Order: sequence, then structure tokens, then C-alpha cells
Amino acid sequence: IAALSDSDSDVREEAASALGDIGDIMAVEPLIAALSDRDSDVREEAASALGDIGDIRAVEPLIKSLLEDKNTEVRLSAAGSLGEIGGSRAIESLILVLGDDKLCLPIYCRGGMGIRDDRIQVVEVLVKLGGGAIDPLCKALLENECLDIRRYTASALGKIGDARAVEPLIAALSDSDSDVRGIIPWALKDIGAAAVDACIAHINDSNWWVREGVIEALGYIGDERATSYLTEALNDSHPEVRQRAKESLAMLGGAVEIEEVVQEEPQIPTIEELSVQLASENKDEVLSAISVVKEYSITDAVDALLSLLGSSDSDIRLSSADALAELESSIEDDKLAVLVDNAVTLIDNNAAQESKINAIGQLGQLGDLRAVDVLARTLADNNTNIKFASMSVLVNMGNNVSEILQGYVEDPNIGNDIKYLLDQISYSDDSQTEYADFTLPEGEDFYAVSISEPLCFEDFSFN
Repeated sequence: IAALSDSDSDVREEAASALGDIGDIMAVEPLIAALSDRDSDVREEAASALGDIGDIRAVEPLIKSLLEDKNTEVRLSAAGSLGEIGGSRAIESLILVLGDDKLCLPIYCRGGMGIRDDRIQVVEVLVKLGGGAIDPLCKALLENECLDIRRYTASALGKIGDARAVEPLIAALSDSDSDVRGIIPWALKDIGAAAVDACIAHINDSNWWVREGVIEALGYIGDERATSYLTEALNDSHPEVRQRAKESLAMLGGAVEIEEVVQEEPQIPTIEELSVQLASENKDEVLSAISVVKEYSITDAVDALLSLLGSSDSDIRLSSADALAELESSIEDDKLAVLVDNAVTLIDNNAAQESKINAIGQLGQLGDLRAVDVLARTLADNNTNIKFASMSVLVNMGNNVSEILQGYVEDPNIGNDIKYLLDQISYSDDSQTEYADFTLPEGEDFYAVSISEPLCFEDFSFN
């Protein structure tokens, strides 16, 4: 204990480690004091030692380190120790930190870029807590306003594998965020056979997102009890649900031959019928009609989709913009400008993260050079997800954007990012020009995105 006050930080660090190994509760208060040590290695070791001892007095100080320490390794050490001690306050704080994008860092290196996301380690701590974390995780999944928290809690619930999470996970298939919905089928797959009956019970849900999600989950789980229900879903009213049913039946490994299933020929609505559906006050009907327009490339519906960009419902706005982006080659330039301006407005008006990222993706699909300036400006955004989405899109747009980006090289806020992007565009196009020299940070625990082939927006996704 006396060595925790030594002038040599290495001695203090070794003392903290030794006290954790000894495990005597006499060391708890001195170790709590060491959480404020000026040396981050000492703080990290003190946090770990408190977890080894497991005394409840350490919970609140560890929560303070988890939420406030400026060093990532100290915060992760505190997270691990809170997992060892457990309790409702520890779980609540671990869930809260899942929304902190300071634990999600961009990685720049020659030939690629990626994200190191240390929140995955926090998820693993919650998974180790097991059944005791189910109720607060389910509550966060269904009620928390932070998108990242809902995404990570869905993943944690699947990894825990407790059947109590099945109904909350299925309920979350109605989430407005597509990434949350995308994680749910995988989480249900992790739970396995215990999720089959509940998924089947929701296969005719009024919300097509729910129908598609449970059908996808049934395909991943691979239980033959789902075969007849999936076969019936081949005639679902929604095209994306029908396609998902076909894919899930194929995943059942020969349980049914798709070619032998007699499917009703889908009836493509007339433009008059679609116009009525697109003007409906029923949200599901509008979204279904937008999906039909997108699937069958019905260009006569462009004006109706453009009008929906002003809808008060964010799901309708996003779906309309996505469909218009798919129809881009058939849209007249003046109407295309409206679509570009709509996406730019979403980005400039400090919209929610999901809306911004979708708008960035739409601008990438459109490939319109009018979007380059606003995409460059988002590189100054403090949100790592938004910044990385823009970087992916700009690299994918290639040499067409290089001249415009050159104008930002001297910008004090984004100049280094711009140099990096120019370097990556040059690298992708086999040019010899080098604009920047970036050093890969120490450690290999990150998710790299290779650009040996041009990046596409799909490379940037939570999944």
C-alpha cells in the first residue's frame, strides 16, 4: 500500500497489480485513491485490481473512471472490473457507455482506413454478466434514444442467448434505425431454437419490417419447423419480404426445393394505384408502395417520391430518398438537383445521426459533384460514424473529386483528412502521387476497410 505513493510511476503500477493479486480488502480505499493517479498506467492497474478484489465500495469510483477518464485503456479496465463486481449500477453505467463514440476511433493507414471500436469489449463484459443484464439491456433496446446503445444492446442480448430476450428483440424489428433492425435476426440466430416459435408467431405481423426480420432469423436458425410458414411467405404482399422468404428457404439446406414451390405471379400496381398508395395516410402502405417503385424502377413515380421528401415521417423521407437514388439515371437534372439539395439540407441542418448517414449514402449513390463540398465539411464532425461514412463515399467517387478536395488541403480543421483522402484516391487509381504519410497507431485491434478495390457505401455499415 505504501508503494502506491512512490515517486516512480512504475513502482506505483507494480504495487497496484500486486494488491490485486493479494486481494485484501484493506487495499480498496488506497486503490480507489490511485484511480486519480497522474499516470494512466497506474490508473489502469488500480482499476483492474479493484475488480480482482470485488468490493462493492469500488463501484461508484469505477463508474466515474469509466465515464470520465480521458484514457481509453483506463476506461476499459474500469468496465472489466465493473463486470466482475456486477450489480444494477454497474450494468446501467456499462450500457450508458455504449453510446460514447469516443471509444470508436478512426484508423488511418496506407491502403485502407477503418474503425477501432472498443465498445465491443464493453459488450463482452455485459455478456459475461449473463442473465442479470437481460432486463436492463431489453429496456435500453426498446426505450433508449441513442442509436448506438440500441445497436450494441441488441448484439449483447443475442450473445447472452437468454430466451427472455426473444420478444423484446422481435419488438425491436420495428425500430426506425435500419442498422438496429439488421442486427436483430443475427441476435435471434444466436438464441437459436428457443426463438423459433416466437418468430413463427410474428410471420404475419402487420409491419413488414417485422415480417422480413423474423423470416431472416428463421433462415439463419435453420429449423425445419419454419418451412411451411416460409413457403407461405413467398406470396407476401411486400416484395422484400417475398425475397427474404426465398433466401431463408434456401438456407434450410435442401429442406425444400425453391423451384418446386408454386408462387403467385406478383401483380405490379399501375401508376394510378401507386399514386393513391403513395398519398395514403397509412405509413406501411406508403412504405410498401415506395418499395415497389424501387424494385421495379417505376420512373413515372419520381414526382410523387420527390413530394414525399417533405413528409413529417423520417422513415418515409429516408425510403423515398433511397428509391430516388436508385432511379438516379432516369431522373431529369432539375429534379436530380432537388434530391441532392434535400440530402445536403439534412446534413447541414444538424439532423440525427441516422438521417445524416443515409443522406451521405444517397449523395454517394448519386455521385453528383455538387455534393463534394458538403461531404468535405462533414469531416469536421465529431461523430466518428458520420465522418467515416463521408470518407468512404468520397474515396468511392474517385478522381472526379480530387480537384475540389485540393481546395481544402490547407484547412486547419480537415486538412489532414483531405490529404489522407487524396492519398487513398491516388492509391486506388494506381497513381504515383502521395499527398500524406500516416502512421498506423500501435495495436491491431481495429476493423480495416481495404480499398484495393474502390470503396462503396455498403462497406460502411454497423454490421
